[in-house]
Amino acid sequence: MTQCTTVILDLDGTLLDTESLCLDVASTVLEQEGKVLTNEAAQVALGKKPLDCWRDVARVLNLSTPPEELLERTEALLKERWSYTKRLPGALRLVRHLACHSIPYAVATSTPRQTFEAKMAGVAQCPISPRSKQGA
Repeated sequence: MTQCTTVILDLDGTLLDTESLCLDVASTVLEQEGKVLTNEAAQVALGKKPLDCWRDVARVLNLSTPPEELLERTEALLKERWSYTKRLPGALRLVRHLACHSIPYAVATSTPRQTFEAKMAGVAQCPISPRSKQGA
């Protein structure tokens, strides 16, 4: 049997439930536009960079507001709410298990350091720190 030597974890969607927060903020922005976040619009947005998300959502929902403006409003709301991000079920148990068994682990994310720190601020007792090295 091959032994695990290192684990690399993704931050968003593996350790933290940022998806529900982003969908909530997107719904708020769309309500300001007189629109509702449909399942179709949510599906085209997932897994993309924020501006690309808004371009696709604007196309699906026939929005006249430029995607750049929608993104700007979204970023402002997210900045206020990142500290409310919750851990996903099992995330703390997994990280503690790795630490207990001296298995090195790292968090891989494209999240900017300042946003990473804001997201982690609301996650008590999670042994993940922003001491990581930035990749290329």
